[in-house]
Amino acid sequence: MTPPQLKPLIPSQTSILPGGVLWSDHGGNSQDLIVITTSCIITYKISLSRNNMARVRTYAHYKAAHFWFEPVKRCLMIGSYAKFHH
Repeated sequence: MTPPQLKPLIPSQTSILPGGVLWSDHGGNSQDLIVITTSCIITYKISLSRNNMARVRTYAHYKAAHFWFEPVKRCLMIGSYAKFHH
């Protein structure tokens, strides 16, 4: 069963989760900035050599309460209170 459609990001109803600003350094001259909010994950690519920051992707999700990030493998898990009804 597919989940219902997610609503667009509404700044007044979205907040960054505690600890939800993460840096992922994967070598070279670039880093990833990951911002985890209550309604989406936003990833940015930071280029140190070009002094540039660009948004890469935004992943919408249901109302998040917690997250876990493993920096070596760059694995991110989001915990939500949403329930699916069959």
